[in-house]
Amino acid sequence: MTRNIVKEIQDIIDENSIVLFLKGEKGSHMCGFSKQVLMIFEQLQEKYEISFQVVNVWKDQTLYDALKEYNDWPTYPQIFVNHEFVGGFDIIQELEMSGELEELVSSISQN
Repeated sequence: MTRNIVKEIQDIIDENSIVLFLKGEKGSHMCGFSKQVLMIFEQLQEKYEISFQVVNVWKDQTLYDALKEYNDWPTYPQIFVNHEFVGGFDIIQELEMSGELEELVSSISQN
């Protein structure tokens, strides 16, 4: 059986309102950017009682490579909110500073 990695990626995104594709996972070693993104979403989780899925791209080289092509985005972390690609660390940080990330997340918690 051949693995359909694009379908796997799409299924993860479709099944979760927020997905963090990170280098690492909760409670384990991560790159600095992934760790900071996780901290941002953990704070939002407490405030808005949202849930999010963390996917460790280091565990699966095929996923690691395929997701870069899927989004045409060369780096990690990669963040999806409301089933749409938002961006990486820099964009999440900008959205957080402007208050836009909180608006996105609060709309999820109201649904």
